[in-house]
Amino acid sequence: MRTDGVLPRGEILLFRSGSDERDVEPAYGVGPAHRGQGLAGRAVRLAAEYTVREIRPHRVALRIDAANAAGEAVARSCAFELTDEPPVRRVSRGGEAVLRTWRLRA
Repeated sequence: MRTDGVLPRGEILLFRSGSDERDVEPAYGVGPAHRGQGLAGRAVRLAAEYTVREIRPHRVALRIDAANAAGEAVARSCAFELTDEPPVRRVSRGGEAVLRTWRLRA
């Protein structure tokens, strides 16, 4: 995501879900120097709106580590709700992450 026309402050990517290819999973990150400015929320909202309008998935889902309070706050602020699905385990940066699934409310 570029907000100043020159230097990226973060990124957002869209993936087809490994568990259901009809689902789309946004993944996002904001550089440490740019956190707390609402960039992640704006990017997730824009990506979710685009995904619903253009890709028309079965659902838009975020997978967030339960220990990531900031990530869960972004999900809540962008109209995502926690599902009752079992956690998803993924290997990330040499360790295992246990991710909870959030879905975009209709």
